[in-house]
Amino acid sequence: MLEKVFAGYPEAFIAKFLPKKIYLVDSICNTSSYNKSNLVNTLVTNNHGLAVSNVGVKMEAFTDSDWDAMNTGIVTAIMSNIYNTMTVPDEFFALVTYQFIYMFDEEEDADPEGEFDAYHYVLYTNGFVGSNAFLEYGYFMPHKDGDDLGDYLSFLMSTPKSEMDRIFARFDIVKQRAFLIADFMVKEMEMDPVALQNSFCPNDPLPVGYFDKE
Repeated sequence: MLEKVFAGYPEAFIAKFLPKKIYLVDSICNTSSYNKSNLVNTLVTNNHGLAVSNVGVKMEAFTDSDWDAMNTGIVTAIMSNIYNTMTVPDEFFALVTYQFIYMFDEEEDADPEGEFDAYHYVLYTNGFVGSNAFLEYGYFMPHKDGDDLGDYLSFLMSTPKSEMDRIFARFDIVKQRAFLIADFMVKEMEMDPVALQNSFCPNDPLPVGYFDKE
């Protein structure tokens, strides 16, 4: 899990939020009694734990997509737990419109300054830093709630300063949301976003006070 699932997260974040108990099971339902239609890949428990299903003979036939789905499920479950147990600023969610799908065209939606590709230009313009992207078909589905929060946590921790500066200079809505989550990390998660970014991007670190309100 540390090498694959959390490869993009600093050690301090992993130490604080990795589940204390991890149950590896054949299958699990999100209901109190077994129902095949309610089978899930991961499930957060009420004792700081996480259950991961499909562990056993099924894993012998796992494809890369199966492993990716498991990894995504684990991260999503942990991010959702943070989202559900902490007070995320309402303004963070109010700043964006969660459409089911966003379309983009390489020519019609091209960045007028030629700095970003059409996908990222539309993504950042609408205030998101992550999505389920289908680039070959010209659309993406923005992440919501805990997944959206997780995108911003990852963005703040793993983005080099030069790249962050470049995005903030062009997309104020991303900057506003990032500053709200930086404040959330300090007050709710009791973690220093600058220190985390510095540990992950030592060659292009953020300066102390980077997220102080201007």
